[in-house]
Amino acid sequence: MRRATLAAAALGFAFAFAPFSGSAAAASATVFEVSLDRAEVALGDRVTVTYTTRIPEGTRIEVEALVSPKVGEGEGSAPGPVFEFDTPGASGASSGAETKEKGPGGHDGLVPWKRSFSFLPLVAGDLPVPGPRLVLVSPTGERTPVRPPETRVKVASRLPEGQKPEELAPKADRPVRIPPLGPWFWGTMACLAALLAAAVFFLLRRKRRPVAAPSVAPVPSLPPGPEFLAALEALAARLPAEGDDPRSFYSELTRAAKRYLERHIHRPVLEWTTFETVRRLRELGWEMPREIAFPDLLGAADQVKFARGATTRSDAERHLSRARLLHDHVEGRLAAEAAVQAAAARRRAAAHGTAGKAERAS
Repeated sequence: MRRATLAAAALGFAFAFAPFSGSAAAASATVFEVSLDRAEVALGDRVTVTYTTRIPEGTRIEVEALVSPKVGEGEGSAPGPVFEFDTPGASGASSGAETKEKGPGGHDGLVPWKRSFSFLPLVAGDLPVPGPRLVLVSPTGERTPVRPPETRVKVASRLPEGQKPEELAPKADRPVRIPPLGPWFWGTMACLAALLAAAVFFLLRRKRRPVAAPSVAPVPSLPPGPEFLAALEALAARLPAEGDDPRSFYSELTRAAKRYLERHIHRPVLEWTTFETVRRLRELGWEMPREIAFPDLLGAADQVKFARGATTRSDAERHLSRARLLHDHVEGRLAAEAAVQAAAARRRAAAHGTAGKAERAS
């Protein structure tokens, strides 16, 4: 380890025995020792430089700038800095941690101060390592520039001795080497081709084989009335609760009601809008009683399905009961019409029988 100590005997004697006054006197009495972890390195190797001194108790040293030297005459030119510090910067940049003893100082009122910086040399040669620009800050805030002395580091080039970078012959390009394809490769390719051919063969054979259609037994359809009541019972088991989306409930409710009417009156009620349903039922003589409120049921369903209207469980129960009233009304009307038609048929049969007897008697 190379160690450079620049101290003046007269300044040290004066500093040790003279009273300390002012930051200027402290700065003039601040003597730095500089040491390198290694003085001879190769180009690109990391170097650490350490600065130590003793400063008055209560003062501190701030790093103002790390300085990279310039290339001297006859040493060529560098496109960038000669040194690349770990954290280079113009204000307060540093790479080492400042250490300073705590507690009271020595008999002379001084405490040790130490700081290290690391850098990479980017130029070969015997290079100076300038001291960083430091600032001594007194307890009162007065700032005085101080600077350690420089030292030197010898940087060896990694190029062959006596040759410049532009004189080096470029390396010959190596041709791309393609490894030979061995028997394992061709065997694997043959197995894959055989598997592919077998898969194609089985797919074609399966496609040619006729597939018998599964025999599905016809599902017996319920009459309109029982089918409608079964749909209403299923809806009663899943009434929308608070926070549920009621759109599916109202969609199935209106579909069941329209399908029930469509099967009875033999008209495409499922394809009609709400307005068309009310109008055409009235034209066909199927206007519903007021207690059913069939238009209100369809309108409430439209508000929920298309306008995202709010609804409650009690509203759903009320609309479900109106659908049951619709079933009772339609079934009662159809039963009354069937009874009237049966009575008329009996009268016609009786009149036809009486006329036949009279003809036989004559």
